[in-house]
Amino acid sequence: MHAMQTLCKLSCSRAKVGQRLIVSSGSSLCQIENRPSFSAASSAGNTAVLTPSKLAEQSQKSSTWSSPLRVLAATTMAAVVWLGPPTGRDARAEGIGSKVSEKVASLTSSSKGAPESAVALDKLPPLPFAPDALEPFIDTATMQIHHDKHHQTYITKLQTAISQAPTLKGKSLDDLNKAVGTRDIPSDVTTAVRNNGGGHWNHSFFWKILTPAESKEADYQVVASDELKKGIEEVWGSLNAFQAKFNEAATAVFGSGWAWLGVDDSGTLVISTTSNQDNPLMKAVVKDAHTPILGLDVWEHAYYLKYQNKRPDYLNSWWHVVNWKQVSHNLELAKAGKPPATA
Repeated sequence: MHAMQTLCKLSCSRAKVGQRLIVSSGSSLCQIENRPSFSAASSAGNTAVLTPSKLAEQSQKSSTWSSPLRVLAATTMAAVVWLGPPTGRDARAEGIGSKVSEKVASLTSSSKGAPESAVALDKLPPLPFAPDALEPFIDTATMQIHHDKHHQTYITKLQTAISQAPTLKGKSLDDLNKAVGTRDIPSDVTTAVRNNGGGHWNHSFFWKILTPAESKEADYQVVASDELKKGIEEVWGSLNAFQAKFNEAATAVFGSGWAWLGVDDSGTLVISTTSNQDNPLMKAVVKDAHTPILGLDVWEHAYYLKYQNKRPDYLNSWWHVVNWKQVSHNLELAKAGKPPATA
């Protein structure tokens, strides 16, 4: 029988191709994402991807993975493993590993505080609800045009800019936004990356913090975390007072832009606004940089079909479809030094 190495605390950054592992889910620093059962093959064979995850979430999963895991490919933040038998398939496994390693690298980031869930650079993320699900607060036609047309346009133009700047290939959307205004973005594509990279990130983030009004996630009292409630009360006194200040800021945005709730470097909740498709990740170009946990699009394309020039009416309606569960999760990520989920 082939000997196996037991690593109760597996660090993906130390994973080596060819290692054989047993992962104990109760103490591991990694989890298997989209993992197939050991008796079922995934589309690439019996493979899975190991990525960093919260220990608390990991401890809720099944106790121990007793099947041997062979590392096929590894980046600093992930490892592709083979779930098949430890003998007789090494050649085939190595072949699968070489094919999927590039995919793993594109899905993960080696930078500190890598997002647990990041949107793809070149794909329009699907809405997490039906286009008519936010009625009557946000109308169906607006959702369809906003998502299918406007968001897609930002993605298409961003891809054009990246194709003209080879040094940008391989960067994540988070990293592109953080690099805006720095020398990491070539001068000839600076504006295109700022506008379209920002537009792609902002909208991917925006869809995630929306939910149908009748859903549990829209009930602040039920699903908002104690930490979020405490943070809002410490700064503004109450949810109503916070919403009034946020609406005031959003109403005051001249022309097109966004209003944000975020966490600053001291861990305090703050309200800020940005112009056009800028966002608080763009530290080199925005006045108030922070990690956003909630954002509101106040471009006219986000509300004009239903509300025309009545932005305050749009703001008041929008609060009915805020996903407070996602906002709470974004706060948790921000406190851990990670950007919010965008996919």
